[in-house]
Amino acid sequence: MLVVGLVGSEIFKRYRRGAAGCVALPGFQSAPRPFLFEVERNSPAFVFGTLHLPDERLLELPLSVTAALEESDVRYNEVLLAPGDEPKLAGELPEPEVLPPLSQRVPPDVYARIQDYLRKEGKLTSLFDRAPLWVVTQQLALVDYVGVTTLPLDFFLAKQAQAAGLELGGLETPTEQLEALGARDPEAELRALQRTLEDLEWLQERGRDPVEALIRTYLGGSPEQLHAYLHSQVDSSDPEEVAYYNKIKAEIQQDREKRNMC
Repeated sequence: MLVVGLVGSEIFKRYRRGAAGCVALPGFQSAPRPFLFEVERNSPAFVFGTLHLPDERLLELPLSVTAALEESDVRYNEVLLAPGDEPKLAGELPEPEVLPPLSQRVPPDVYARIQDYLRKEGKLTSLFDRAPLWVVTQQLALVDYVGVTTLPLDFFLAKQAQAAGLELGGLETPTEQLEALGARDPEAELRALQRTLEDLEWLQERGRDPVEALIRTYLGGSPEQLHAYLHSQVDSSDPEEVAYYNKIKAEIQQDREKRNMC
């Protein structure tokens, strides 16, 4: 069995290197220490942390990961993936909701900054016009991936499993995950959008790619460095922001545990 999931706080809590019952496996190719763990039990089981980004470098799997894939006859993803889910998980935006234009849902100065950021990135300024605020916050950093045909690693592995006739499952469906991410306080969503926009503007002024640091840290294979990077994205000096992100993590984790117990 192989469990494939998003690299984040949960994987560090449950499968931290050296934790009882889990053994980290070495890699040999692109990542010297891939996020692959073997769970010690009667039958072999593995946990592999992935990034949900359509980047070719992420598909260059270390030999240890390839070996674990070949040994597995059941595969569980963080999100249950099916052919119909491909557009949402390959870098495209969710279907627009029936919402007022973005200009009516954010302050004028924030809207102008979003337009300016997209214009400098060579993207249509109407890209997020009807998108929920949480989608705008997430996708602003990923505008270069919109429309990219490369599959994210988790979907790539799911397609492999389907082609091999393996049993394929997931902790939640795409709809369940989107609903969990979208069930947020509007004021908190706006604060998160403003913080993200500030970070992106700072990077844009210096010609830096907002996603490249994340990809490089992941490919470096160090749980400690990745954990530090993820936590650096939250302003620890802002109690409201810390509470907002802790609330998101807690709600998503609780919802998952409830579904898995049913």
